Amino acid sequence: MTTAPVWFTGMEWGPQLVSHILTLGELLNNASLAAGIGAAAAFMLVMLNDWRRDRRAAKRLIPALLKRLRVLIESRRTGTRDAAKSLGTGNHLRTIGLPFPVGRIERHADRAVDHLTDRQAMALDNLIFWMRE
Repeated sequence: MTTAPVWFTGMEWGPQLVSHILTLGELLNNASLAAGIGAAAAFMLVMLNDWRRDRRAAKRLIPALLKRLRVLIESRRTGTRDAAKSLGTGNHLRTIGLPFPVGRIERHADRAVDHLTDRQAMALDNLIFWMRE
């Protein structure tokens, strides 16, 4: 009989050692391992869903939001013209137009910045800057 290494103290080399080694089936039948694999799979699904949602925001939501802002721009132009006309009459307008939803655009832009090109991200930052003014 051979002597066992230090880390196998108390066991002999032979049939007893083989009985202590887990088979693959016994290893996969472990509840803790199954929970860990399930948690890792759930994490990957959440990451994939967030990536898909941010990509959708970059490709669809931000352009749609900017197209709707054209209506606000036209209302501001009309309001500016009306305000210029009313300067001589004494009937002053209180507001020129509705405010731009800068916070909403920023929120979508922050989430989708990874899916935009550098040029698109710069243009969006400049647009947000000028809308605040």
